[in-house]
This record gives sequence, structure tokens and C-alpha cells, in this order.
Amino acid sequence: MKREILRKIRGLLPSAASGRGFAPLPPEAVESYNRWRPAGPRRLLCYAPFTNLFFNRHGQVLACCHNHSGIMGAWPAQSIREIWTGRQANLLRSHIRHHDLSHGCTVCKLDLERGLFPEVKAEHFDAFPARGKYPSAMEFQLETTCNLECVMCSGEHSSAIRKNREKGVTANSPYDSRFVRELTPFLAHLSEARFNGGEPFLIGLYPEIWEQLIRVNPDCSLFVQTNGSVLPARAREIVTQGKFHFGVSINSLDRDRLESIQKNADHGTLMENIAFFHGECERKKTTLTLCACAMRKNWEDLPGILDFANRLGAYMIFHTVMTPTHLSLWNLDAGTLGKIHSHLSALDFPARTDVQRVNQVHFQNLASLIGLWREDALKREEEGGPEDIREKTSPRDRLIAKVRAHIGKESGSGKEDKAGRLRELTGKIENLEARFPDRAVLNQVMETILLLPAELLVVELNLNDEETLFRKAMTYAERTSADKA
Repeated sequence: MKREILRKIRGLLPSAASGRGFAPLPPEAVESYNRWRPAGPRRLLCYAPFTNLFFNRHGQVLACCHNHSGIMGAWPAQSIREIWTGRQANLLRSHIRHHDLSHGCTVCKLDLERGLFPEVKAEHFDAFPARGKYPSAMEFQLETTCNLECVMCSGEHSSAIRKNREKGVTANSPYDSRFVRELTPFLAHLSEARFNGGEPFLIGLYPEIWEQLIRVNPDCSLFVQTNGSVLPARAREIVTQGKFHFGVSINSLDRDRLESIQKNADHGTLMENIAFFHGECERKKTTLTLCACAMRKNWEDLPGILDFANRLGAYMIFHTVMTPTHLSLWNLDAGTLGKIHSHLSALDFPARTDVQRVNQVHFQNLASLIGLWREDALKREEEGGPEDIREKTSPRDRLIAKVRAHIGKESGSGKEDKAGRLRELTGKIENLEARFPDRAVLNQVMETILLLPAELLVVELNLNDEETLFRKAMTYAERTSADKA
């Protein structure tokens, strides 16, 4: 029986999975994931490019909110229809047909390789029908308008941080009422629409889209990811009418700690809004999800948040903070990570309901991931080498060497293509270096960036222009200095 099942799974693999120009995941990884999938084995690893469009704040359109570099098109330079049927969209689809996640799908690739299947974001898209002519799901992140200045966030996601912490100007959103008009014919075909920010309840265009959706497609599920700190009257009225689901950020139950992490938030207002969202979800039989970022400031609070979610009958999601590095867990020393892993792994939670069982799995996966980070830390400490050797090699040269090693291991690309990419990324690193007249600050920044996993480092270099890289690098330097002080 087992062999028969495996034959069926292998029969779902694309016949050209090892075709030239592609870097497919190992067949055993695909088979293991297919055995786990709640929807059962599927032909493709991910259906996002065939079912979903994600509109980001720059006007770029992608397959999902986790793929930042496999760009399918840009609005308003291209229409939504042109983007959905265009060459770039079909390029990403070709990669996915070959089980190749190198075209921007780093987040899912890492989770798949580590066997953390419940955390694989691609699984979400198994539920949506591939209709061909129209997407069946859409995600919106049209602006960064936000009233909070969360310590783990940046001006890339919060206008308040951009103005007050980074002393910069938020770029204007390209979207306007023309976008809503062009969007309208697509809305009737959606099964789900997801809205992110900034803070969605402060983004002026969202109510227009919500009202249109409720009018033409009242059965569509609308998911809003909110910081829970604000709920204007118009938005409150609209959400009582549609089939809304809510995700709410809550990083501690302790008032002082929560307000120190989610700066500008009020603990009492957040709890009142969670109670309102919970009531709406109970009334409409929709879902409430609580979301917490796992980091140094609050890892001890996470079990309490999970217990709170269980009491509400809400789902619980844990986000991992990779940057800023001084708040992250992944780059702690092996001893500290071992203590955190031992503490969290020893905890037990009820699993009497479907929601509780899902929450238990997510918590166990977080604990397992911290265990894997401990193993990574042990390797770093073993491979660190004598301090005098490190002093003879500049952080810049070690950074370039790290990028070179990662690109060299990539399959599916020729030597010329790899050499071209390395020249481009090396140029960005050298230009970034030239922006720092103070060598001490430069070395501090470079040492901080060196802590990033190679996969994330290359994604950041690919994704961001030199101005954005410099701004992020300065953020690392300022936060690290403040943390040490």
C-alpha cells in the first residue's frame, strides 16, 4: 500500500522537473511535502501564481506577499489583465511547474528544506481554484500609512516610522480610484481578498474596494491584518456587513511590554478592538487570528498569548523576526538558544479542538525552528576561526565571499549568469561601503549584515536599490548602537 501511494505521488510530479535552466527541489522533499499536505498530494508545489495577485505599495504585482523579487508586472504601466496574462507571470509559473523556487520563493524554500511543512505559505493557495482567465484571490498592500512605530518594523512598512524615526518622506502610492475601477471586473471572481498595510483601517482606498466587493461578491472572504489600535466609524460599519476575517498583531499581554514594542498603541484600546473582532467572527462564523513576532523582547510572553488565543477560539501565528538583528532570536549564541528551546519545548497546551490542535502545531514548529537555529549557531561558533584571522579579513570582503559562495551553490544557472549576478551584487556592496566615511560605523554595519543567512542576504541585495540598502544599513547601525547603550 505504501509503495502504491508513493507511486501516485511521483505520478503528480511534472515530467520536466529536471529540465535545463531550472533548479528543482529534490524529489524526496517534494514527496514528503505532498504526503503532509492537508488537501492531499498536488501536481504543483504552489498554486499562488495560478490563482493570486499581490499588489504591493510600489505598484509591483507579485504572486504572494512572501515573494518580493519574482515580479509579474507593475501598475499602472500595465493593466491588471496584462499583468495576469503577461510574460513575467508565465516565467514564474514555469519555475513553479518545475518545482523550482529560485524565482523569489525563498521563504517557502527554506521551510520546505527544513521540513517545517505547517509553516509553508504555499499551502494556503491549495484551497483556491485555478480559473485561468481570472485570479481567484488577491492581496493588497497599497500603502504604508500607519500610526504605530513598532520596534521590529521599519519605514518600509510604517509611514510613522519613516517620518519620526528615519526622518524621511514616504513615497506616494501609485494607486487611486482608477485602480478600483479597473479592479471591479475581477472582484466578482474572487474567493478571497486580503488587506495589509501599514494599517489597513487607515488606508483610504480600502473602504472603496470593500464596498465594491460586498456589492458584487458578498460571499467573498475579506481578510484584514490590523495592528488593532484603531477602527474608524466608516470601517466599523463596513466590516459588520461583509464576510470579514481578522488578523490582529499582539506581541505581549503585559501592558508595558506591549506598548514598548508596539509604540503608540494603547493596551486597553487593543483589547477592546479584539473583543469587537471576536464578536463579529462569532456572529458570522469567520476566523480570528492573533499574530505575534517571536523576538528577544517577548519570547517568554508567547505561551501566554497562545493560551489567550485558545480561550478566544482564535488561531495563533508566530512570525520570525530576521531583522533588525539586535531583536532577532536566530542570531543568538548556541547556549542562549538552547535554553530558549528547552523552555518552550517543555510546554504543553490543550489540543481538544481543531483550533487548539493547529495552534499547538504552530507553537511546536516555532520551538523546532529555535532548535535548528541553535544548530546553526553551533556551526557558526565552530567555523568562526581565530579572532586574529577575522581581523585580517575586512567585513566587506567576508560579505562578498558569503554572497559568492551562495551564488556558486545555486543550480540552474550558467557560469556567465552567476558571474553577472555576482558583479551586480558586489557593486552594490562596494557602493554601500563608499557611503560610509566613518570606518568604525561601516565595520559595525557590515558585521551586522554578515549575521544574516546567505539566502536572506542575497534576497535583500537583489530586491533593494542602493538608496534603500543604505537606509536599512543605517537603521541597523543606529539600532545596534542604541541597544548597546
